[in-house]
Amino acid sequence: MQRQFSPVDEILHGKVIAVLDGDTLDILDNDKKTMRIRLHGIDAPEKGQPFGRNAKEFLALQLAGKHVEVQQVDKDRYGRTIGDISVGGKRIAVEMIRAGLAWHYVQFAPDDQDLASAELEARSANRGLWADKRYVEPWQWRKLSKEERDKLR
Repeated sequence: MQRQFSPVDEILHGKVIAVLDGDTLDILDNDKKTMRIRLHGIDAPEKGQPFGRNAKEFLALQLAGKHVEVQQVDKDRYGRTIGDISVGGKRIAVEMIRAGLAWHYVQFAPDDQDLASAELEARSANRGLWADKRYVEPWQWRKLSKEERDKLR
């Protein structure tokens, strides 16, 4: 599926210098400026949440030290660039979902059929987090108390 972006969107290039979690990373652009990037359209398990470490490790294996292209979509309330990251012709958000290590964040990418299809594929195959019937979406996990989280670890 071809994604449509408004003319204000820009393509950024840089080298991945840090993977913070399963959906956030830092790149160093050509001007030696560090930029924090949040993957568009997905939400990965949080640190301390089941599969959180797996998601971070998978993203690091896919991207650490590589030069990437980022299609900037937006900025979030924390000042991070929200973007679609591609490397080697692969859209990383789709790969994260296909591996069963992230959810399609429908609230922010409602019409993205690539993400929706990848999630359906991962769910059907019980891949990654879908193998655990106690999975909790990250947006729900963030609302839980420490005691509730501890019961699910």
